[in-house]
Amino acid sequence: MKRGFTLLELIIVVIILGILVSVATPRFTGGTEKSRLTEAFSLLGALRPANERYAAGSGGSYLVNGTCTGLDTTWTTLKNFGIPACSDPAAGIIRMTRTDGSYSVQINAAGCLCCNNIVGTPCAGYGMAVCPACM
Repeated sequence: MKRGFTLLELIIVVIILGILVSVATPRFTGGTEKSRLTEAFSLLGALRPANERYAAGSGGSYLVNGTCTGLDTTWTTLKNFGIPACSDPAAGIIRMTRTDGSYSVQINAAGCLCCNNIVGTPCAGYGMAVCPACM
């Protein structure tokens, strides 16, 4: 004998699926954002020593021209972050802002990485220290 689902059983299945989706979605999107951060951190990690070399050749002042052109390294444009910006002649800060404008990440001459919330992105939710935690 073939038996179909009752309305109550279908409602329960839909509720269970809704709960599973609501639990899984933040984990998936958080993991995606962490991979985007890894891309930015990789470039920031490569630019930091180039900024150190620049400072060594310019009497200790780091590049502050905004677009980091003038460093002895090249990079490709990232899909999820804008062009790196060099600022602060004393601390050697290099900053990259998320293309959707939600937050930026930065590294200083000492290698400290941190995150700036711009429109509510939870930096701590991505395992990031919020600036100026180590600046």
